[in-house]
Amino acid sequence: MSALSILTRALNHRARFSRFTAVACGFSAFAAASLAAPGASAEPAACLSPDPSQWPAAAKPYFMIAFDTSTSMALPVAASNACGYPNDRLGHARCALKKALLAYSGQAHFGLSSLATSQAGCSSACFSGCTYNDFPGNVTGAGCGPEPACGLPDSGCRAGANILVPLQIDNFYSPPPSPSNVPELLNWVDNNCVDSKELYASGNTPLNGALRDIHRYLSNQWTNPIGAPTFTSPLGSLAQGELPCRSVNVILVAGGDESCDAAVDAVDAAADLFAGFSKGGIAWNVKTHVVSIGGATAGHNQIAAAGGTSTANGVANEAEMTRALGAVIRTALKAETCDNADNNCNGCTDEGYRHYCNQGQTCCVWSTPAERATCISAYQASISAGNPSGNLTMLPCTTAAQANDPAAWLCYNPQETCDGNDNNCQNGVDEKTIKCGNPAHCPTTEVCNGTDDDCDGMIDENSVCGSCVPSPEICDGCDNDCDGMADDGAASVPCGLSSPASCAGLMICKTPQAVQPGGCVPGGGLLPCNNNPQVELCDGIDNDCDGITDDNIASVPCVPPGAPQGIVFGASSQCQKGTQACGSNLCQGFVGPTPEICDGIDNNCNGVVDEGVLGAGMPCGVNQPPCQPGITACVSGAMVCQGGVPPAPEVCDGIDNNCNGNVDEVPLADGPAPGQNGCWTQPGNCCAFNGLTWCPPAGATCKGTGSLTPPCNEGKLICLGSSGWACSNAKPPSAELCDGMDNDCNGISDDGFFPGEGQVCGSDEGACQSGFLDCVGGKLDCVSDIPPVPEICDGLDNDCNGVADDAIPPAGACVVPYDTILFPGNRSHPPCMQGQILCTGFGFECVGGAGPAPEVCDGVDNDCDGVIDESGAQPDGVDGTPNPMPPPAVLFGEACGTETGACQQGQYACLNGLAACVGATNPITESCNCADDDCDGTVDEQDPGNPSVCGAGTTCAKSGNACVCAAPCGAGKYPCPAGQKCQAVTSSETGQPIGNYCMPDPCIGCAQEEVSQ
Repeated sequence: MSALSILTRALNHRARFSRFTAVACGFSAFAAASLAAPGASAEPAACLSPDPSQWPAAAKPYFMIAFDTSTSMALPVAASNACGYPNDRLGHARCALKKALLAYSGQAHFGLSSLATSQAGCSSACFSGCTYNDFPGNVTGAGCGPEPACGLPDSGCRAGANILVPLQIDNFYSPPPSPSNVPELLNWVDNNCVDSKELYASGNTPLNGALRDIHRYLSNQWTNPIGAPTFTSPLGSLAQGELPCRSVNVILVAGGDESCDAAVDAVDAAADLFAGFSKGGIAWNVKTHVVSIGGATAGHNQIAAAGGTSTANGVANEAEMTRALGAVIRTALKAETCDNADNNCNGCTDEGYRHYCNQGQTCCVWSTPAERATCISAYQASISAGNPSGNLTMLPCTTAAQANDPAAWLCYNPQETCDGNDNNCQNGVDEKTIKCGNPAHCPTTEVCNGTDDDCDGMIDENSVCGSCVPSPEICDGCDNDCDGMADDGAASVPCGLSSPASCAGLMICKTPQAVQPGGCVPGGGLLPCNNNPQVELCDGIDNDCDGITDDNIASVPCVPPGAPQGIVFGASSQCQKGTQACGSNLCQGFVGPTPEICDGIDNNCNGVVDEGVLGAGMPCGVNQPPCQPGITACVSGAMVCQGGVPPAPEVCDGIDNNCNGNVDEVPLADGPAPGQNGCWTQPGNCCAFNGLTWCPPAGATCKGTGSLTPPCNEGKLICLGSSGWACSNAKPPSAELCDGMDNDCNGISDDGFFPGEGQVCGSDEGACQSGFLDCVGGKLDCVSDIPPVPEICDGLDNDCNGVADDAIPPAGACVVPYDTILFPGNRSHPPCMQGQILCTGFGFECVGGAGPAPEVCDGVDNDCDGVIDESGAQPDGVDGTPNPMPPPAVLFGEACGTETGACQQGQYACLNGLAACVGATNPITESCNCADDDCDGTVDEQDPGNPSVCGAGTTCAKSGNACVCAAPCGAGKYPCPAGQKCQAVTSSETGQPIGNYCMPDPCIGCAQEEVSQ
């Protein structure tokens, strides 16, 4: 088909769809545009051809299969299945899906999605060794899928699908056709897990998320949450030649109810698909069909109702599911019927049917599509078993021009009125009407002219000629011969056609009745023709007696003479029977066998598709990783390289897709077009590229800065290998800041009003004065103020911190002033020390130093002369000063102690910072020495609390001036030891005689001493 014919076909189809506004009883209602000239809406020539092989191919329906891979599919099923798969829901559903794909893949295109998990590590025996992984960002539960923030209600951000096989694009408008995806689809239901490609049962049931992802895929694109692959929508645009009548559907194979989000969220997702979206200039409404294995639940029924399919299809096993899938698919496989619509979506309306006008006779007048639809509905209601043709006057009026307009032509034959015109535009005038006379004329009102004007076999009946004038009696209900009897002796009148015999008959005259001479009988005359019309057959005979032989006979299927024997016709066969019109020997439209080629069609019409085709079994492919060579095989109508891995267009995925030894080299098939690689990093769905979505900042475009000025700039799309595409180095506008920059990129720096601007600033504390904030030089500055300055020693609060003259550093060391007359000489010993010159609020003063002070008894050198607590006169000595830490409360230098007995007084002096009595003889323990040792006024007394003055058996005795502890003595009994002599003594304490005691002999050695002298 040429590009021009494709465009014409698309535009015509689009025009028709813009006119279709309502449907009543199977007939479309049409817009007033159908009243336009024939050329404005006439069908393309190919559509008007009687040869079906000339008609354009139909746009195949799309079915995206969302397969429930949750654990609910592992529940057992009692019955076995035709594939020998395991007897659980999963096995039965896989078998039914496999059979449906094999049966309908040539009539519709399919895609396949599981729920939001991935399967890996399987062996060939399902499902041994398989592991199941959640997608990155998965939330709520295992297999629920991620739910990134996108601002949509009803969990509209949930991503719950894993698209395993995208839809095969039916690009009839842009040959060559896209390669078949049926082998890949069958790989997921073949009960072989060697490549981990088999539908499974694991995780939760995110029905809402699965439908949301399919909506994203059909309306734009879908990217796997791991970053790749990305699948774009198969739906084309009007400009490409896409047909808006294409049926787009989702088949939700469900074993369980929604378990990740609210049940109503899945219902809302189906409603969103059915409400539709606009893509490529076409509004698409996607139906959701639910096939519930295990029985339809209330939730499944609600999803189906919201998805435009009323109720779910509850099934118990593979056999029921196979029938249900077939019934669902067949809803989109529509044969063409004559109803002013393109039922099979091939761009042609009512191809193969006759189209009529309805003019010059009673008809239903209309001017709007709604009025025409009302006419059609009323006519259809008039059809009954007793009146199979219905009330033809109710058919809408249709001009000859409208008979060429698909939106307005009639599919019903309004028949002809005998008026000399072609009322139904079938290239004939007054066909099937009754005429009479010579020359023949159409019936008119009877007048008195000797002619049968109304063609009822009677001439001038009903007294049209006035008073009775005798004439030969004829059968007209009147007394022609004026004998007072109507129709007496009148002959029957031949009627009908002479051939065939069943069409020939007589109109017999009714029973004669008495009347006034020349009078007539109401309802008299001839009875209806008693011929016997039959149903019209294709036999060269006018069976229905309408004057036309073999009219309105449907063509019959035919095989022309000479065609090969044993031809197998059917859905997969290339061969098609022709049609043979009644009375024709020509079999038109027959398609015969040809040598078998790989096209998914039984070309040689032997009942087997694609057997023994040339080119199969040959080595093929590329032996450069990741590519692997394979063997050619014909699979589902396409010659494929089977068992190998072929090159693919290089895309950004970290893989050498085209197998040329380079990874992700340019150009990349999924890369941006030249000059179109701009991007932004703001979130949103305004713009998209290979899984990336963003919204440009205000003023910018999807790929450029628009009206934004530097420093703003769009980013660049870069390939990050296995991580896919990313947007790099985008610098969007930001809120304007007071920083000397044009943050919002409007060409003006620091414009606008900034937080705090105009507010009072600074301080009225101390010497400061407040001002107000203003953006100056890229920062908020306090203007019109008196700011703080470093503090100086002037009695003012220069730095405005509430304290005058604070934090002023010392001006140097200083000596505290003192009286050098009172304290002459060196006075630098501690505790005296230098101070610092500090600002005290009264100017600079020497602070922190210490000078000499009068000496006091405190262990300190108060007068700083190097001597501590020395005696002497004030101020250098402590004499005359009171003890600062009594007791005793005394003055230093005054007398201390007692003059009693052996004691003598001293003076109070300061020793080690404490008052002490210095130079005094103090009381001691009493001993035998003729002295008052304890200074209590008594000599040598025995104090009760002290040890004995003398030992046992001795007494302190005094002899002369000597006092000793002596033992008593006497002649004979108590002799004195050598060196002592017994003499009379007194008590040293009382002075009273106490007897004889052994006392030291003072004369021992006296003679010798005298001699030596």
